[in-house]
Amino acid sequence: MLIPIRFKIAGLLWLMMTIAMMDRVNISITAPVIMQQAGWGEELFGIVFSAFLVGYTIFQTSAGIAADRWSGRAVLVIAMLGWSLFTGLTPLFVTSFYLFLGMRFLVGAFESATAPVMAGLNAKWFPQKEFATAQMVGIAGAMVGQLIAFPLATWILIHYSWPTVFYAFALPGVLWAAIWLYYSANTPREHASVTPAELEYIERERLAQSLGDGGKDRTLSFWMLLRSPGILVLALSYLFWTYGGWIMVAWLPTYLVKARHYSLQQMGWVGMLPTGAGAIGIVLSGVISDYLLRRGRSLRFSRQGFPAAAIALAAPLVAIAVSVESPHHAVAFLVIAQLINFWGQSGFWSTATVLYPGQVAAATAIMNTGGSLGGIFGPLVAGFLIAKTGNWALPFYTVAALDLLAASLLYWGVRIKLAQPSPQDMLAVGSGRALTSEMLCDESPSGQ
Repeated sequence: MLIPIRFKIAGLLWLMMTIAMMDRVNISITAPVIMQQAGWGEELFGIVFSAFLVGYTIFQTSAGIAADRWSGRAVLVIAMLGWSLFTGLTPLFVTSFYLFLGMRFLVGAFESATAPVMAGLNAKWFPQKEFATAQMVGIAGAMVGQLIAFPLATWILIHYSWPTVFYAFALPGVLWAAIWLYYSANTPREHASVTPAELEYIERERLAQSLGDGGKDRTLSFWMLLRSPGILVLALSYLFWTYGGWIMVAWLPTYLVKARHYSLQQMGWVGMLPTGAGAIGIVLSGVISDYLLRRGRSLRFSRQGFPAAAIALAAPLVAIAVSVESPHHAVAFLVIAQLINFWGQSGFWSTATVLYPGQVAAATAIMNTGGSLGGIFGPLVAGFLIAKTGNWALPFYTVAALDLLAASLLYWGVRIKLAQPSPQDMLAVGSGRALTSEMLCDESPSGQ
């Protein structure tokens, strides 16, 4: 049986996210050694962690706009080659704090294209009932990247040196860019290997197809989109949620070594457990959300209710994890918290694409920019709190509190509700063209 081309495209996007996260977290795994060699403390290294997010935040929206207007395929080639280059150059500038910051900033700038451009491509390649699964499988690649990076970078660190970690991690991206350029396409219609049956299936039901209102997408200008209450509230919710996610990415390895007294070698393996749970949680997030939708549950419940409930449930588990005395119990609670917390991931991406199907890359870029701001402040706040108080649990208590805020905003701040189909929409159904989510939903920032 032939594998559908859209699944192969999703596989390449999954691999892209895997490589991206490996190049993102290598700095976290090598941090204890770099700090010792360079003489940088936790507060200063919190700035190093956040430098990546500054570049990631600044260039994310422009990457999304470029993908929507021109070519997501080309944007990803440029992005991959760019961050691979600056990953490899990073160790050469460790003698200068500001040049080191510059390298991390540039890695973040080029990686900014990954998630929103992937969302835009998935919206073109997958129908609505498959979108959440496709997007979450792709994002799960980021967690798999951490799973690979923890033991691999630790092994390289122990047997060779920390600069070797960056040199080795820079290579896979170059190979991926060549494969992607050779095999991928912006849309199914542009891909020579897509069968007529698969093309008809995708174009009939995909999320980003033309809408029934006069046959045109109800798109907004970028500035109108930026001022849309729905996307702004969604971005704020995502900011609160990713604040905690980035603290886990940046500080978990050092937390395990300094607060829970695991050795470097133990950290490499123990750190995989919460990360692995998160990867499973992300995939389940998309699968469950799509399953609920296929079983007839509403868009609001499938795309917002279930994810928000999961995030709210995970919040107290994070606080418990850093409060228990046993290191092993702490890791166990972190594993459960990460598994449940990442059930909420699909809610953000699916809500954005349902509300703005004609501008998926730009809309998700704005949302993810909010998330990036959370990523900037999270590691900085954590580093500051640890340096000033010496209390490693305190940053994670703030994670639990902001998770509750994120869940509340996701569910009550932006509402997906059914709207009366227009006569044109009904004619579209009668002619065999499926209703899209934008025909069937509206946003209500007040939640009414």
